Amino acid sequence: MGATFTLQILTRTLRPEPRDVVSINVPASRGRLTVMAHHQPQICLVTEGEVVITDAAGKQEAWRVGRGALNVEREKVTLLAESIEAAGRARDVKEK
Repeated sequence: MGATFTLQILTRTLRPEPRDVVSINVPASRGRLTVMAHHQPQICLVTEGEVVITDAAGKQEAWRVGRGALNVEREKVTLLAESIEAAGRARDVKEK
């Protein structure tokens, strides 16, 4: 697919292992934000809504998140959220 970066998701009760992904698309305070490898470092507020993560194999998964923050570094992105749960859909990007 493309270059990857490490994604870490943290909530008060959930701390899954970091993993390599191609992109993450989040509902941000100023609209949707898509982050890919080598993105400009920044910190932004995340609003309640759907997060879409694309892995190196091209699979997308959707998650519902509560409010939080996204910290973007050159090779690592950390999503801090009040809550997160699977949104119940996953698909192969190649199947569009």
